[in-house]
Amino acid sequence: MIEIILVGIVLAMIIALILFGTTQAAMATMITPAGDLALDFLVTATDDAWTELVDRVNSLSLYKVMQGAVIDRYIGSYALGCGCIRIINLSTNKVKMIELLDKAGSEQIHPLTFPVKVEYNDVLQVRVTAENS
Repeated sequence: MIEIILVGIVLAMIIALILFGTTQAAMATMITPAGDLALDFLVTATDDAWTELVDRVNSLSLYKVMQGAVIDRYIGSYALGCGCIRIINLSTNKVKMIELLDKAGSEQIHPLTFPVKVEYNDVLQVRVTAENS
């Protein structure tokens, strides 16, 4: 009987985590080759899910503020655990890049594996995982 109760409690905890999840702050700065354009993107990301980052000034998607620009460097961070960012085209579902983030407080400028030209419907997304999960 106790085992059944414990299983029920564990299942309830898992369902609550799935339904309500946890969140943490994430940010990325996307930088062009000449360094003439560097825009900040922020979000309170849901752990273990892809969440779109939007620009700090107007809360717009990547393609709305950087369409046509080539990005070759980035700075990015998350609060706890680990995280990565990607640029994905919402029309084609093509992932154009995926890179790791730094823990907040230890950010560095990183080169992209390949430069990316921002096109219509390209969005910047982050995926974070909390510590000990």
